[in-house]
Amino acid sequence: MFRLFALLVSMPAALYAQPTDALARLDAVARLDAVDGSGVTGQVIAQRMGEGTRLLARVDGLAPGEYGFHVVDAVACAAVPGAPTFDTRDRPHGGPLAPAEARRPGDLGNLRIRHRDPVGRYDRIVPDLPFDRALGLAVVVRAGLDDLHTQPLGNAGPAVACGLIEVE
Repeated sequence: MFRLFALLVSMPAALYAQPTDALARLDAVARLDAVDGSGVTGQVIAQRMGEGTRLLARVDGLAPGEYGFHVVDAVACAAVPGAPTFDTRDRPHGGPLAPAEARRPGDLGNLRIRHRDPVGRYDRIVPDLPFDRALGLAVVVRAGLDDLHTQPLGNAGPAVACGLIEVE
């Protein structure tokens, strides 16, 4: 029984420790590149989950703190500065745990970077982000904390990393 528990506990860590093997089994990936020399890089894995999309991210190069994390309605990272978070029904900016009518599907919340583990990780199913519609959109890491309510982007600052969700 202990072996089964140890295996189940180690599976998420294996995903992050072996990104090349994991990527071979995935539906789509956004490779995050640094914006304006920020040094922030990473990858976001997008998987079809019923009507929604599971997003798994690994982000490197951020100091300890919290950073806004969004799916943006832009088809090129150069278009990100003026682009809103992805939305299908003119909803306000909000947090990922807010009711669906009080947030946009592209409002992912914040990446938390801890002192003891400088890698940002994210793993959440976004039920109202259709996988097919997510393809080609940009994933953005912002320079600061998303306050989850200020319009239009939570006062999280400019992009420090960006990548497009693409099938590989």
